[in-house]
Amino acid sequence: MNCDDDDPCIRANHRLLNDPDRSTGYSPLLDHVRCDDKLIDGWYRFNSSAGSTMPTSCADIMTCGTISPIWMNGSIPSDGETNQVMGCGTFLGSDSSIDCCLRQFPIEVKNCSDYLVYKLKPTPTCEYAYCAGDRAICSPDIPESLPCSEVAPQVQTPFLTWIQNEDDLLLQCQLDKPQANDDTDK
Repeated sequence: MNCDDDDPCIRANHRLLNDPDRSTGYSPLLDHVRCDDKLIDGWYRFNSSAGSTMPTSCADIMTCGTISPIWMNGSIPSDGETNQVMGCGTFLGSDSSIDCCLRQFPIEVKNCSDYLVYKLKPTPTCEYAYCAGDRAICSPDIPESLPCSEVAPQVQTPFLTWIQNEDDLLLQCQLDKPQANDDTDK
């Protein structure tokens, strides 16, 4: 058996995680929170348009698609090298202070020249998930190829009107939506 057969840099020896909502630039909706408690113990490569490396500084709570994001407390190894580091789970304390490393998770990270792979374990509870990347995304349900501005164009402040008749009080909301380019009249 060749010793390279176990090299996590070989594609067959790691799994891909292509989840742009793992980015520190994404805050989850409470009905869609990422959980890594079912993750299979093994080597992973992050590969999304939001970025492919774990952050090496404290990630804010309610980012990375989860409640308590896990960031890498350690340095990225040199080409071909592997480092043993700690993943830190950011958590909101009972006194409303942020603890950047309330819970620690052992991680290995290997530099495969063109990318990094991480040896990860499932988290003990659902509120934790591993972070990767720092670019903002709109939503995990919107294709990565669309910029947020195309998906959710800026809308002007709504105009609210009170309408009162005998027994009813109604509120009417009016939005000035952007005009579509309609070339059919030409």
